[in-house]
Amino acid sequence: MSGGANNFLDFIEKELIPYVNKSYRTNNFKILSGHSLGGLLTVYALQSRPYLFQAHFAFSPSLWWHNQVIFEDAKNFLANTPQLNNYLYLNLGNEKGDMFSAFNKYTDLLKTHTPKALAIIQR
Repeated sequence: MSGGANNFLDFIEKELIPYVNKSYRTNNFKILSGHSLGGLLTVYALQSRPYLFQAHFAFSPSLWWHNQVIFEDAKNFLANTPQLNNYLYLNLGNEKGDMFSAFNKYTDLLKTHTPKALAIIQR
């Protein structure tokens, strides 16, 4: 995935989370949330580093971005992840067109290949 997602997740994993854990009382339950392209990053984080966050909230994720590149990652991730103790919340506002069709395509993929213990809420 282009756009700097891996670099940003490296920063979160190697610098931000250790800093927050050192500076504040935390309970090790981490949530990532994002809207639009941030929602796409949230879905990508679940698929590429499922250990990093225990819950993912993707609001109107831009799953259509870059010719729907996220779907190839999704297929590989779901095929190789039989169990995942995690939460995924997906919603879509009033968007139409490419965003609407990509969202439905992604949720359909999840319905047919959901890893055990992955709690999915879709609105």
